[in-house]
Amino acid sequence: MDQRIEHAIYKKYKNQTYEGGISAPLIAFWPDRIKKEVGKLNKTPFHTIDLMKTVCDAGGATYPSTFKGNKITPTEGISMLPTFIEGSGKTHEYFYWEHEGHCAVRYKNWKIVKPALADAWELYDLTDDRTERTNVAHQHQDIVKKLDEKWETWANSHQVFPKGKDFQDNVANHFNKYAE
Repeated sequence: MDQRIEHAIYKKYKNQTYEGGISAPLIAFWPDRIKKEVGKLNKTPFHTIDLMKTVCDAGGATYPSTFKGNKITPTEGISMLPTFIEGSGKTHEYFYWEHEGHCAVRYKNWKIVKPALADAWELYDLTDDRTERTNVAHQHQDIVKKLDEKWETWANSHQVFPKGKDFQDNVANHFNKYAE
């Protein structure tokens, strides 16, 4: 029996970069501040990296640059507070994910996904196919190329780029132990 939890309509499950692994609802409740948008569904995409920026913004705090004399990496998050209060605000131009070799990039309605150990990217148009059932990579190779280049730049700048045979062997061994 598969022990993993799936998100009903979405493809795959937690730990993967398909919507079933990364998509989750967020309910914001703050009666003294969130008044105009009460009871409304907002589909603006955000990322877990936005939580810290939002908490700092809501509390009037500044994200620190140092702690006990040590430099802290600046947060890349965006405050969700304007979206909570006014219904719209700034969002990311690109979203990036990597987890256990599973990779993805989202740009507007386009999302490329590469499962661990896969050789090629898959491409989905989330406007028409939020459940990621139809891979359109062959029809939009220019978009795949652009997002692959964005992935490479981001992955190398964040030291998350899965490289080399040792990495692939470790990932393969990890997945094989659950396949038995």
